[in-house]
Amino acid sequence: DFVHYVVVIEVLTTAFALYLFYRLLKSKLLDLSYWIYLGGNLALPILTGSLGSMPRFFLILFPLLSVVPSLPKVGKTMYYIFSITACLIGIVFFLRGYWYA
Repeated sequence: DFVHYVVVIEVLTTAFALYLFYRLLKSKLLDLSYWIYLGGNLALPILTGSLGSMPRFFLILFPLLSVVPSLPKVGKTMYYIFSITACLIGIVFFLRGYWYA
């Protein structure tokens, strides 16, 4: 059953988004309008009580990606490994007819 794998990816995506938000908060790189945008769009899916479709909600948090170049080498490597793995798993789920968003 692939449902458990989808849940794991949703939790990992949420944890990674929160980590990037924390790193960006420490660096103070963005204007107030971006902080409001990020805070609202990150809090809304988390406060619903379910992390369903969190990878899809992560896509609109584009200002978070501005912190990736400042990550240490290990962090960048983990980001790339997670992104490629999530992409491949998503393709496999899609080809097998599972909803993966």
